[in-house]
Amino acid sequence: MMENNFRKTVFAGMVALVAALGSGTMALAQDAQPQVMQAQEVQPEAAQAQPAQPQAMLDTKGKTSVSIHGAFGAGFSSVDVGTTTSGETVKISGGGGAGFGVGIGYGITQKCDVNLDFGGQVSTLTPAVNNAEGTFTRTYVLATLKRKFPTSDTGQFKAGIGVGAYFGGQLDVDLRDAGFDHTVVDYDPAIGFHLTGEFERFIRPNMSITAGAKMYFVKYEASSYKLNGVDMPVSTLINDVKKLDGSGFDVSLALNIYF
Repeated sequence: MMENNFRKTVFAGMVALVAALGSGTMALAQDAQPQVMQAQEVQPEAAQAQPAQPQAMLDTKGKTSVSIHGAFGAGFSSVDVGTTTSGETVKISGGGGAGFGVGIGYGITQKCDVNLDFGGQVSTLTPAVNNAEGTFTRTYVLATLKRKFPTSDTGQFKAGIGVGAYFGGQLDVDLRDAGFDHTVVDYDPAIGFHLTGEFERFIRPNMSITAGAKMYFVKYEASSYKLNGVDMPVSTLINDVKKLDGSGFDVSLALNIYF
């Protein structure tokens, strides 16, 4: 009889122990669920913390461009032509003036371009007067190597250096209405060099505008000289005309098409 009671007591204790362990396990499982949910809620925050991708820079590598450009500038030196009635000196320069041209370029790499420009430029009397006319005209072919510095996906700075060939230089100063002579001096082709700086902005995927500046250095050597239509020895010209300084500084604006 005591043995049966002992067995019942042991059995009841085992049942109570199992029940206690089961309830404890359930409590732990229930407590763990919010932790899992909290961990799931952290994931979007981790995704938001990822670093932003860097902005793509403009790349014209392998692209060909054609352009039209206009320029206006001033020469570094000038030749005195006469004097106005108010005592102001009238001059003409071998550099500067107004110009127009076309060009073609190619993107060698993302950071290097090569350009070839063709154009013409004319300088006039300064100040303009109503009883005299004067021009210095010339054409040019310029080869320029440019280093590019992209600033965004649509813009870039360019700094360049190059050489130029200048043709057809002619100084024509007509002072006959002022009671003086008509002088025409032709010049040999000349070689010079130049430095450029510009900023390019794309306004369409294949179209851009460029604003820039150019500083150039060139000298022209006189090849012939006429005074009132009569051939004269070049040696009789004053030195500033016989060796005309065509150096100057221009600002320009261009429209470019890429393909």
